[in-house]
Amino acid sequence: MGSTDTAAERVTYKKSPAYAWAVAMGAFFGQLILIFSMKNLYIALSTIAQDFGLTSADLTVWASVMGVFYGVAGILWGFLIDKFGCRKVMSVNAFLTAGLVIAIAAFVYDVAIGCVFMALLGILFAGADDAVIPKLITTWFHPSKRGLGFPLVTLGGAIGGVICGILAGNFIEMFGWRGDFYIMGGICVVLAIILTFLIRDTPASVGTVPFGSPEGTPVDADEMPKAKTKAEKKASKDLLVRVLKDPATYKFGLVMIVWYFWFSNYQAYLVAAAQDIGFPVSIAALTTSMASLGCAVGFFIWPPLTNRLGRKPIFIFLMAMEGLVTICLYFLFESGITSEVILLGSTLVMGLFVSSAPVMQNSLGEQFRPSVRGTGSGAAATISAIGRLAGPMLAAAVIVAMGSTHSYFLFSGGSAIAAGILVVFLVKNTGGKYGDPMAELEAEERRAALNEAEKDEG
Repeated sequence: MGSTDTAAERVTYKKSPAYAWAVAMGAFFGQLILIFSMKNLYIALSTIAQDFGLTSADLTVWASVMGVFYGVAGILWGFLIDKFGCRKVMSVNAFLTAGLVIAIAAFVYDVAIGCVFMALLGILFAGADDAVIPKLITTWFHPSKRGLGFPLVTLGGAIGGVICGILAGNFIEMFGWRGDFYIMGGICVVLAIILTFLIRDTPASVGTVPFGSPEGTPVDADEMPKAKTKAEKKASKDLLVRVLKDPATYKFGLVMIVWYFWFSNYQAYLVAAAQDIGFPVSIAALTTSMASLGCAVGFFIWPPLTNRLGRKPIFIFLMAMEGLVTICLYFLFESGITSEVILLGSTLVMGLFVSSAPVMQNSLGEQFRPSVRGTGSGAAATISAIGRLAGPMLAAAVIVAMGSTHSYFLFSGGSAIAAGILVVFLVKNTGGKYGDPMAELEAEERRAALNEAEKDEG
C-alpha cells in the first residue's frame, strides 16, 4: 500500500507507484526469453548441421529467414499491444516463443521444415523488442524516470547472452541439441509464467500512477479502457491508418534504418578483424566480451542522463562518439597493433558508446501519442528491417572492396555518425525539461472531450 500527501488532500494508491519496477522486471524476463531462444539457436547451429549431414554454412538460410520475419513483424505486435494491452500480448508472445523452442526439438528434421519454424520464431521475436518495450516503459514510468526503466529491460538481453552461452553449450554436450532445446524451452516456460504474474497494462489498471509522478498525483481514470469516449473508440479501430499518416513513423523509421546499418554489424566482423592482424582466436574472441562489458556499463550512464538532458542530445552524442571511436579503431588496426591490452581496451571503449538501444527505444515511443505508441513503434521497427538486412551486406561489400576485414569499421563508424545527423533533423526532443509532449497533448484533448461529453449529458 503506497500513499502520498499534499497540503490539500491525501491520495491513496492500491499499489505503490514503485510497482513499475516489477513490470520492468517482467519485461527483463521477456528479454531473457528472447535472447535464450535466439542465442541458443546460434550456439546449436553447427551441431544441428552435423546431425543433418550438412555444413554450418548450409543452415545460414535459417538465420536469414528468421531475420526477415523478425524485421517485418514489428508492426503486427505494435498494433496488438495498442489494441489488447501489454499483459495479454507480452504473455502470449512469451508462452508461444517457449513452446516453439520445444517444438523445434520435436518436429524439425530437415532444412525446409526448419525454415518454417524460423519464420515463426522471427515473428515471435519481434513481439519482445522495439515494438513493445517503448509502449510498456513509457506507460509505467514518468518521463523523469524513463531513463532508469529502459536500462533494466535491455540489461536482460545482455545478461541473457552470458547465461545462455554457459548453459546451452553444456546442455548440448550432455543431451544433444534436441535435449538442449527441450531444456531451454522449459526454462523459457518458467520465465513466461513469471512475466505473466508481473506485467500489467497500465498503472491505473492496478490503482496507481507511473513511477516518478509528482507527489499527490491522482490515479488517472482516463487510462482505464472503460473511460474511452466515442471518438476514441472509433480512433482505436484506425490505429494503423493513424500511424501510417503520421510523419514521425517515417522519420524515425529512416533513423532506425541507418542505426541498424551500424548496430547489426558493429560486432559482426570484430573477431575476424582481430585475427586478420595476427591475434589468436582466444584473444580475438575476447574483443566481443569487452565490447559487451562496455555496453553494460554504458547502460547505467547514458539512459539516466536523458532524464536530465533529454533523449535527443544523448542519442546524438552516443552516435557521434561511437562513430568516431569506431573509425579510430580502423586506423588502429591498420597500424598493425600487437598489444593485447590496447586491442581489448579499445574495444571496451567502443562498447561504452554502444549502449544506445534504451535511449533509442525511449525516444521512439515518445514520438507518438500513447494511444498509438505500440503501433507507431512497431511500424518504425518494421521499416528498420531494411537496415537489419542491408547493414551486414554493405559492410561485407566494403571489406571486399578495400581488401581488409577491419575496413568494416569505416562503414560502421560512418553509419553511426549518419544516424546521429538524422536524429538532429528528424527526431523530436523529449525527456528532461521537454517531458513527453505527445502524451501531454493527448491528455489535454482527452480531458476537453470528456468535459464536453459531461456538458452534453447535463
